[in-house]
Amino acid sequence: MKLERTLLRLCFLFLLSLNSHGQEQEFVLFSSDDFQLQGKLQQEDTEAFQRLPLEMKSKVRERVWHLSENSSGLYLDFFTSSSSIEVTYEVSGVLAFPHMPATGVSGLDLYALDKKGIWHWVRGRYNFKEKLRYTFSGIESNTKEQIIAYRLYLPLYNTVKDLQIGIPKSENFDLIKVSEQNKPIVVYGTSIAQGACASRPGLAWTSILGRLLNQPVINLGFSGNGRLETEIVDFICKKTAALYILDCMPNFTSGQQLGPEQAKKRLRETILQIRKSQKDTPILLVEHAGYSDGALQKSRRKTYTQLNQATQEIFKQLQEDKIPGLYLLSKEELGLGIESFVDGTHPNDLGMVQYATAYEKIIRSIMEGKN
Repeated sequence: MKLERTLLRLCFLFLLSLNSHGQEQEFVLFSSDDFQLQGKLQQEDTEAFQRLPLEMKSKVRERVWHLSENSSGLYLDFFTSSSSIEVTYEVSGVLAFPHMPATGVSGLDLYALDKKGIWHWVRGRYNFKEKLRYTFSGIESNTKEQIIAYRLYLPLYNTVKDLQIGIPKSENFDLIKVSEQNKPIVVYGTSIAQGACASRPGLAWTSILGRLLNQPVINLGFSGNGRLETEIVDFICKKTAALYILDCMPNFTSGQQLGPEQAKKRLRETILQIRKSQKDTPILLVEHAGYSDGALQKSRRKTYTQLNQATQEIFKQLQEDKIPGLYLLSKEELGLGIESFVDGTHPNDLGMVQYATAYEKIIRSIMEGKN
């Protein structure tokens, strides 16, 4: 394995040795051995591109563990003086889905933060072959001087095996670490939270929310498997957070052999489980956002309507039981419409923006209320 990585680095270094004018330019490579990815709830005992620590492998279902190997929500904050950034990497899964493009399933995404606190998207040229490659270049020198940080998002629905970042030797490359005082928002959710069906990793609603709030967001979305399971809840509530988000209702459907009654039971158990160890941390319950064909399909409308009624019932019961710090984000507040979905179930980029906007509004209200 070490020999393969060494050969990969040598090949990549040779490819980078020629710039766009055919002149030689020496690059320095940085790999996962050189940096620590952000977006993880626990760094210790967690593989480079993994979302859960190794200790969880024996605790969660096999499917959940497999999905946790997808790099959704992982990113790298850094600064470089270079106007050219090259990234090569390998993935172990399929590049694209029928309802989600390769740029979302397997692609990278780069954003730049300027001195005014405004994020800018950086366009990259990409090549998806055996080794995937992104080239980010052409940032104007006067613009470059205003940039204080870059954020590189990893694929939403693939498992990264190896990744190298190439920077010209004459330029600097510095990692930016998140302050431990900046507590994360922890999201436990479904395929939608994992990122389906954003066209780019930076357009997953959790990614957008992180930029809007300038706060770490931990993505524990598991496609088809956001089922409020004890093992995951136990893991997240042992970690200090600014807010816990429970957005699992889309996985409590007949197709998952679950339903409203199971949703009520697990919501109640989950909230009480969190409150045992985290007495004051706010908990945000989120309703099902609905389906774009709900107006025409009675069975589909019935599914999300009953799940949302169940969520409202538990929310009311726990408030009556004097459980503190509970909040509810409704379907109406999420505000998705018929143009907000790819396949009637998963949001497109517009839907992702609507999700993030609704979340930002209620989270700012929650945090202001705490202060």
